[in-house]
Amino acid sequence: MIIGSDNPEFLRLLAFLERKGRKEKSGFWLRVVELLKKPRRRRVEVNLYKIGKFDSDFIVVPGKVLGVGNVGKKTIGALSFSATAKKRIEESGGKALSLMDFAEKVKQEGVMIVV
Repeated sequence: MIIGSDNPEFLRLLAFLERKGRKEKSGFWLRVVELLKKPRRRRVEVNLYKIGKFDSDFIVVPGKVLGVGNVGKKTIGALSFSATAKKRIEESGGKALSLMDFAEKVKQEGVMIVV
């Protein structure tokens, strides 16, 4: 699939996640890469209230997290965060991590993809 982005940081992220998925022989990170390769206007945007509905403490959003609603103490990895979302996550005792940091620090067990 041809990627329309010429952002080197984004391309490095895609390559890292793809290598990680192939190394672990897991479809989880490969699915995240597949969702990130969509055109920018079709990428996921998720509000905090939707994330708060899930029981898992570890959430991956292959897109942007928006600040409407509240979320409990969760660790969230996303491509980007709005300023309000990041503030509310940290105020509730959670962590807002970039996808690269999330993939390096958090094991795959119990992680959910929210789209």
